[in-house]
Amino acid sequence: MFNSSILDVTIGVIFTFLTVSLICGLLTEVLATALSWRANSLLEGIQDLVNDPKFTGLAQALYQHALVSPRDSGTATTTGTLRQLPSYIEPLHFADALLDSVKIGAGTAASMRTAIAASPLLTGDNQMTTMLNGMADRAGGSLDAMRQAVAAWFDASMDRVSGTYKRWTQLYCFGFGLAIAVALNIDTLHVARELWLQPKITLALTPTSDPISALTNLGTSGLPIGWGSGSVSYGGFACTARLIGWIITALSTLFGATFWFDALSGVVKLRGVGPSPADKAQS
Repeated sequence: MFNSSILDVTIGVIFTFLTVSLICGLLTEVLATALSWRANSLLEGIQDLVNDPKFTGLAQALYQHALVSPRDSGTATTTGTLRQLPSYIEPLHFADALLDSVKIGAGTAASMRTAIAASPLLTGDNQMTTMLNGMADRAGGSLDAMRQAVAAWFDASMDRVSGTYKRWTQLYCFGFGLAIAVALNIDTLHVARELWLQPKITLALTPTSDPISALTNLGTSGLPIGWGSGSVSYGGFACTARLIGWIITALSTLFGATFWFDALSGVVKLRGVGPSPADKAQS
């Protein structure tokens, strides 16, 4: 079984990763909100989805629909004139907006195909036309089946948009993490070495999900961070080792604060630490 020194080092390193991840996540969220990343990513995703990159056809009609963009005026003809972009669209709302825009109603598969062929929003778009015709045939004239099929298609497509958004946020988290690691000299190798030599430092650490509390704990726990915390003797590889330590710290932000909080809770349980007095008082 692990000895206490190894677990003490693990707890200290994970707590360091947790704190940096919390701060980077907060900074990224503030930036994403200020720049409307979610809403803009959704707009671009829908334009790609319905093959309307110029916002002159189906994408424009969808964003003029109240089910897709309820807070906008419904008169925008360019992406620049959109004022209240939605950050999320309910799949069934999207489906209803698309069916309304293309003027697909209940009836038969043949009547649905006729409406699809007659829609000026789909003129020249063989891909969308083929897809909607296939959905109409499978729906057999049922409007509910048609809207469910469109909603499922939209939902699956938005998973890819979410994946792209997540990769961008991870990139910014890494950038913030590297900047914080360099600015505060949070060198993972140095932190791990000092925790090995002084395992009592971990006694001052308390798992938390609050960025401000985490930052306070990190600053007062005695963890060897900051430019005044001393330096590690790496011989001729001092600069390279410090750079590696900074990069490891920045890479930890890619996993997210939730991952490190769960990891920290698991390691604390593995260490066999009992409940705190505060936890006992609440129970």
